[in-house]
Amino acid sequence: MLFHGTICNSVDKMRVTTYFSEKIQLMKKPTLLSLFLLISIAFSGFSVFADKPRAKGYYINSNGETIKNIMVEVPTKLLSKKAEVNQQMDFTVYVKGKKVELNPSNAKEIGFTYEGEEITFRLLPAVLVDVTKVKGDFYKLILDGHCEVYLAWQTYGNGFNTEYILYKDENNYYVTTTGITGRLISAPGRIGTLEELFQDCPDLVEKLKTKEFKKADDKYMKAAQYYNASCQSSGGGSGE
Repeated sequence: MLFHGTICNSVDKMRVTTYFSEKIQLMKKPTLLSLFLLISIAFSGFSVFADKPRAKGYYINSNGETIKNIMVEVPTKLLSKKAEVNQQMDFTVYVKGKKVELNPSNAKEIGFTYEGEEITFRLLPAVLVDVTKVKGDFYKLILDGHCEVYLAWQTYGNGFNTEYILYKDENNYYVTTTGITGRLISAPGRIGTLEELFQDCPDLVEKLKTKEFKKADDKYMKAAQYYNASCQSSGGGSGE
């Protein structure tokens, strides 16, 4: 009986050992699968960096000459093919197949069409660079005209935030800010309110005072669009 009991105990131990061995193998499979997925994602990320999308466009060199029919490497967001909108230090373009590096020393503006959108990056006006000591990078120009509108910064984080520079001339510009563009606030020429910036257009000032343009509806862009479309063509609005 003792011999039989010893054999039974040995068999039970083997069963237990086999059971736990199988469980361990099952536990390893998800781990190996997760590792494989992480490696795949990592390599796909590298491919994003290695193969930037290109788009047909143009650039204006430091002499003011426009070079057309070029291909522009589109700056994209991390691990994404979506175009970056914040300021850029430089651009890589291809002119007749030849690679050319553009930066503030040899270019003033770069434009291209990507995913159906016409995108323009222009050097920040010199006065803003001189008085604020911000880098003279290319900023996205989202409205051209007598009042230019630049996208100063855009963040997503815990919420969506957009900051603008509304620029009429070296003595008249307005900067929205939540602190990111803080150095621009005290810059000479920086106007304190939109009403003051657009004081040469009474119609627009009235619309701003009555809050016709809502912040949630992008009032900065709408105000600048109204100014460029109505005030300049009509000599400052019906109030003059």
